[in-house]
This record gives sequence, structure tokens and C-alpha cells, in this order.
Amino acid sequence: YSTQALIDLSWCIKYLEACKEKGFEVGDSPSLMVQLAASIQLEFHRRLLIPSAHTSDVLKLYLRTFNSVNVLLGGDRPEAARKIFDWICEPVVAFLQGRSDTVRCVVAAMLEGGSENGWDEDSKPKSDHGPG
Repeated sequence: YSTQALIDLSWCIKYLEACKEKGFEVGDSPSLMVQLAASIQLEFHRRLLIPSAHTSDVLKLYLRTFNSVNVLLGGDRPEAARKIFDWICEPVVAFLQGRSDTVRCVVAAMLEGGSENGWDEDSKPKSDHGPG
């Protein structure tokens, strides 16, 4: 993920919510963050929570989602960030609980060291070759 892109998205959401509070027509949906969370959860179901997914990849996504939600909401609204993260990742947690190798993957990642295998919270995805 790109931290700067998440910061920009956070600013856009705050701006649109402020416009909505002032009476500008932004749409008749509840919260923009709730819409974003629902969209993320849907994509998890469609693309990741499938039998062929590797448990280690799902765990990495879980950690990156935690970090991303904290960038989006954590500083201003830590309680909201926790609730939205819990809601987004509820199906991910259920999926991981159903996997027989989840504990083994977590322990292996901890023993190997976080940053070498992409589990470190500050690490970028391995496919991100852009300037940091």
C-alpha cells in the first residue's frame, strides 16, 4: 500500500463529509467510510477468501488492512478505526480460523523475522517498485 495515497484518501473522505454536514449534495448514502469498508470487504470475498488462497497471503493482507485503516482513521478517530477494522476483517478472521495451518504460518513468520518476509508493519508490498 501507499501511505501517501491513504492519507490523500483520508483527506478526501473528511472533505466530502464536511461538505455533507454543510448541506452540500454528496449523495444519500450513510458514511463514505462505511461505503469504502463495505467495498473492501466485498473484494476480500471475491478475490482472497477462496480455497486456493495461501494462508500466509491472507495473514499479510490482514496486517496491511490493519495498518491501512489506522492511516485512514487512526490518528483522528482510533475507536472508529478499530470498529471499522473489526467489521472489514470479520470474514478474514473467520476464514483464518477455519484454516488448519494458520497458527503454523503465524509462528513461522515470527521465527523468520518480520521484515524479511513482508510481515513487518512498515514494509511495502514486494510488487511495489516505485520510489518510497
